[in-house]
Amino acid sequence: STCYSDFVGVVSVMQHLASLGYSDFIPFEKLTADIANKYSLVIFGAWSQQYQDIINNIKSKKAILLTSSVGQIESTPQMIELHYLNHIMNMIKENKIDSVLVGSKSLYEVLKTDRVFWFPYPINFNIYNSFIRNDKMLYSCGLFCPTHFRKNILNQLFAVKLVRLVKGEIHLHTNTTIKTFGDITYYTWLNQDAYFNLLSKIYLNLNIFHVESFCYSTVDSIGVGTLPLVSP
Repeated sequence: STCYSDFVGVVSVMQHLASLGYSDFIPFEKLTADIANKYSLVIFGAWSQQYQDIINNIKSKKAILLTSSVGQIESTPQMIELHYLNHIMNMIKENKIDSVLVGSKSLYEVLKTDRVFWFPYPINFNIYNSFIRNDKMLYSCGLFCPTHFRKNILNQLFAVKLVRLVKGEIHLHTNTTIKTFGDITYYTWLNQDAYFNLLSKIYLNLNIFHVESFCYSTVDSIGVGTLPLVSP
């Protein structure tokens, strides 16, 4: 399985899949045709136009993993992911790829053919075992996600501020690049070990997003023993 390293949600899918022994995960930046041809099947996570050349030049079977929900597709600028989806479905019809894997059950029900498959997201809770801890930071709250308007970030940042005004001490830890006023610790993007270590220390992790296909941040929270607060 492969995708770009900055496709963070897709990387989580691939890492859990690999940790369960179902695949090898090779970041797309390191993938070559020679490496790809050593495998009977290569799964490309999400879509990038840069995938096209290697898809055209390898003999392995090829699958595209779609990780967005319909709401996420609609929330992309000019609905660019709808263009990607149409392109991928045309690739199936033209036999340029062998199959499409769909993470969203609803989207799968609309798209399904004999070459489109539902792909339930893998979870391996064993990867969190060394990060579970009991020494939580008092009154701590987390918000960790890529900055994107569909993530409802500003509402969550201001809600933390309102809770502090009404109920007293609460401190937010976040990687978002949206800056508001005071009482928030901002982080640059953390590597996996640093992220799991930090997440394990906080009491509550916010995942109040407008649209999400499957939130691995929620899984991460459960895995390290931190309570996630989620939207429907």
